[in-house]
Amino acid sequence: MSPTKLQTVYDLFNEGKLDKLVAAFVPDATYKQHNSERTAFGREQIAGMFTVWRDCFAGAHISRVVVRPAEELVGQVRGAAKCYEVIFVGEGRYVQTFPGLEGRAPATGKQVIVPFHELVWLGSSGEIIRAENTLDHTPLIG
Repeated sequence: MSPTKLQTVYDLFNEGKLDKLVAAFVPDATYKQHNSERTAFGREQIAGMFTVWRDCFAGAHISRVVVRPAEELVGQVRGAAKCYEVIFVGEGRYVQTFPGLEGRAPATGKQVIVPFHELVWLGSSGEIIRAENTLDHTPLIG
């Protein structure tokens, strides 16, 4: 999968095409969200993680997606053929406290713009085998 093709995967979130988004992952992929310290295993659990984003951020959408090769990180994940660093901005109304941010950044109901950093490893098939996500929770603080 090229950086341009990977960028279109993020468009699927905005289009509400969760089934197609999750299909970009291999069936036994993992998705780690560092702020919540949660890891999803397999497409069904990964779909649940994306649902949490929509629950916490009403009207959630992604913009300003930048995909950069991170070949130096390929060896961190067994079976990876490529790795990309993805920087993007998430926007939405913060209506439900994001898991892991209880006590640090409770929901405010305000419209927010949140920077995200993600590492995405692809297998030889071009499908996502692992993704790790971190958000900058500073904009969520009251």
